[in-house]
Amino acid sequence: MGLITRICANVHRFGEAASRSLETAMRDVAAGMAIDQYAETVIRLAGKDKLGFVLPADVTVLDADAVGMLNGAPSPELAKLFIEFALSKDGQRVLYQPVG
Repeated sequence: MGLITRICANVHRFGEAASRSLETAMRDVAAGMAIDQYAETVIRLAGKDKLGFVLPADVTVLDADAVGMLNGAPSPELAKLFIEFALSKDGQRVLYQPVG
């Protein structure tokens, strides 16, 4: 929480949209919070030489909150099995494995 607090102290304001990541890209602040895929889009626009994205070691949380089944999915039973696995102990072990 200390690292997050220090980063957040640098942010002018928090918005409801990914466009807040542009505050960092426009060099209005030195660091800001962003969801990885939003940061990737802004980095592409700003240029990798001007902006980067870091997942701080030992304080980054990855979770399965984006897992879901679309209405009208072509294989609902398969989707249900995948969701059940993703939320199971075995699925969570896979999710939280170190990179590599």
